[in-house]
Amino acid sequence: MVTFVITFTLTLVTKLSIGRLRPHFIDVCKPNIDLAECSTMPLYIFDYICTSGNTYADMSARKSFFSGHSSFSMTSVSFCVFYIQHRLGYVLNSQAVIPFIQMALISAGSIIGFSRIVDHSHHWSDVLIGQFVGIFVAYIIVFKITRSFSKSKILLKI
Repeated sequence: MVTFVITFTLTLVTKLSIGRLRPHFIDVCKPNIDLAECSTMPLYIFDYICTSGNTYADMSARKSFFSGHSSFSMTSVSFCVFYIQHRLGYVLNSQAVIPFIQMALISAGSIIGFSRIVDHSHHWSDVLIGQFVGIFVAYIIVFKITRSFSKSKILLKI
């Protein structure tokens, strides 16, 4: 639970402070800019008004960095991978089953991130940083702060 609260807080604070336009921002915002005149305009356009009429969608299209879906999925997947490695590794004693389950979990988390790129909700860097943050938060909480999977606790429970 703590990992999700920390991941949510990091994601929300980063989205609100850094933001970044989503790849589909122009389709959502529909700015009042004549695209035919873009070749004569400066490199960056700061003065525009969104004409879509959907304020929530306009604000959401400004919060791409970093991907919340990627960070939450990788936090969940990382916790499950750590759990399987340190709890079920002693029970199953299998050379093939545990790595297969772990790779399936990691693949599922990666597919969630990849889907965010394919549907133009995030840039590839947003997804990559979100996945890194999810793995990092799960690792720090599980192994450094709570020490949930230490060997002494495992041996006592078996």
